[in-house]
Amino acid sequence: MKQWAYRNFKFSKLFLLIMVRTILIAILGSMLIFACDQNQGPAFFPRADINPLSPNPDMAKLMNFAFEETTPFKTLDQWVYMAENIFSRPQGYAVVGDVINRHARKGHPRILITPGTVNELQEKLTEDKFYQKWFADLKSEADEILNLPSVDKPMRHELQNRLLPLGLIYQLTGETKYAERAWQELEAYVNFDHWNPTTQFLDIAYITKGFAIGFDWFYQFLNEKQKLQIVNSVKEKALELAMVAYQNPTQRTPYQNNKITGFDNWNSSINAGLMMVSLAICDEDGMEELCGNVIHSAIQYWENYLKELAPDGGCIEGVKYWYWGVQSVVECIAAFESATGTDYGLGKTPGLATTAYFPFYMSGPGGAFNFGNAGETIRISPEFFWFARKFKDPKIAKIRKDFMEAHQPRAKVYDMLWYDESLLDSRSEGETIPLDMWFIRNETASHRSDWSNNALFIALKGGNNMATHGHLNTGTFVLDALGERWVELLGGDKYSNPGYFTKGARNSMGYQYYRVRAEGQNTLLINPDSLSDQLPRAESRIINFHSQNDMAFSVIDMSEAYEHEAEKVIRGTMIFDDRSRILLRDEIVCKNPSRIYWFMHTSSQIDIGEKGRSAILSLHGKQLKVELFCDEENARFSVLEAKPLPTSPQSRFNNPNRGIQKLTVYLEGVKELDISVVFSPLPGDTKRFDSADLKSIGSW
Repeated sequence: MKQWAYRNFKFSKLFLLIMVRTILIAILGSMLIFACDQNQGPAFFPRADINPLSPNPDMAKLMNFAFEETTPFKTLDQWVYMAENIFSRPQGYAVVGDVINRHARKGHPRILITPGTVNELQEKLTEDKFYQKWFADLKSEADEILNLPSVDKPMRHELQNRLLPLGLIYQLTGETKYAERAWQELEAYVNFDHWNPTTQFLDIAYITKGFAIGFDWFYQFLNEKQKLQIVNSVKEKALELAMVAYQNPTQRTPYQNNKITGFDNWNSSINAGLMMVSLAICDEDGMEELCGNVIHSAIQYWENYLKELAPDGGCIEGVKYWYWGVQSVVECIAAFESATGTDYGLGKTPGLATTAYFPFYMSGPGGAFNFGNAGETIRISPEFFWFARKFKDPKIAKIRKDFMEAHQPRAKVYDMLWYDESLLDSRSEGETIPLDMWFIRNETASHRSDWSNNALFIALKGGNNMATHGHLNTGTFVLDALGERWVELLGGDKYSNPGYFTKGARNSMGYQYYRVRAEGQNTLLINPDSLSDQLPRAESRIINFHSQNDMAFSVIDMSEAYEHEAEKVIRGTMIFDDRSRILLRDEIVCKNPSRIYWFMHTSSQIDIGEKGRSAILSLHGKQLKVELFCDEENARFSVLEAKPLPTSPQSRFNNPNRGIQKLTVYLEGVKELDISVVFSPLPGDTKRFDSADLKSIGSW
């Protein structure tokens, strides 16, 4: 008896120790995830010597998070490590099992919507005026599609763009004419020999998204033969090719494997499309294993893109490619949730909760901050409603709602699916959103006077010159005022230009193009020649950021981009004088007496003052005053065409940049230089800025 009692005691003690250890691990894990969740917001840093991942209380208020004063994560690398260790990384067969268990007997729809979703939407259509208007928009779009000709070749976005409105209207009305047209679209792609796997695997990504919607939303309409045709086409033209790429991740050919496993928006879109279609067809006869293998591989390689959002949701590819990458993230996570009932921890991705603020803050009244190959289109998209619902953030919902009311775009399917009217109540009224923001991920910042369409706005960037879709654009900026863009970026050139994406060495072919070079940006040149006019592998960081009611500033250390010619290059920008003016200041210390250019591109008319120390820019009947302050006696404004300098490569493929010119300052034989430029909208306080108020950047 004693022996049994002793053994029982030993077992109980061991069991207790195991339980205590398990509980401690769970608590520590929860703390780790809590720390990650609590530090996703774009950070406000009042001083450069504060931990660069310690958010300002203003940002905490914006995100409704209870931030601690400090965080254990000291570097961006540690944030990335966190991202890699919060995903649950489910086995593919387990995901397929979850789908089958949740949707017995091949239940559909399950991709983005369920029968319950359809019922909820039908109820809302009887009582909500916004849903009624949006339904009318979508029905009009679907009716237009009925009359369009079928495609005669695989097209990247067309299938999904057509099937989404056709599908939702079919689900809500039951009218078979929309389903009949949907099969016509699907059949065309079934009959194509391929979907461009060797030239643009990205095409396959979006086509498979279309098939996910088409197979799932029209499942009850399709006959068995049509379903089998769809499954076989997806299997042969997408999933089997993807497995070849997953099993050979370092090879570029024949299926651009590096894009499937890389770190940019291609990764996000390709893997999301493959997972979405796998979720749609995984319980069809003979498809469980292949779909499970695709999901298993895709969800792991997808992390390469997801961790790029850490820590604050900024995107090194710019606003345009943020949209394409993050849209796919939203679609796929939403598909996981509707198909399996869980997001497998993907929603805890550091930066995901706040990434919608990136295109918001990187856009002014004149358009998006279009650095690199990005365009000026503002991306306040339907996905904002998903972010608002997912993370219970009414401010994001209000941003999208206000955008729709101001610009009256035609509603999209995702507006109807993800709009949650309960988020737009008194909680979102009266809340203020900070006027200034800094995104660590790509070292961009923006400042503005207010949120009106006439706001004074500036955005600038540091970051890495080797970023995907990046240019030699350290220090570049845009400036809006009076509803116009006065200082603009040219954006990308033709992707088909020879060697356009070849970069890394100073003599790389990509740097022969004006729009890629620093001279095609709004930044500085020091002793430019035929090689790259900034160092290609330079990385520049925002070293100081401050925001208060009447002013704000950001400071970038650009030295690394010019270290072949200079010891120090610092650029600071300040919105000041009750946020009515903008100051741009550069402090430069060269290694030797040098030639220095200061460039600013504009489509406005430029009238330079008598002494060359001021200029009036005129655009659409409005005016902006620009004043130059510099101790160098020969510093003057001049105007140049937006074309290469005589010392630069003269590629015949360069865009002519018609209608654009450069406000320029040129100095030579200079070793140390401080140059300040003040921008003042007119009418306003027309008195000349007092140079006595200028301070060195270090004393800001």
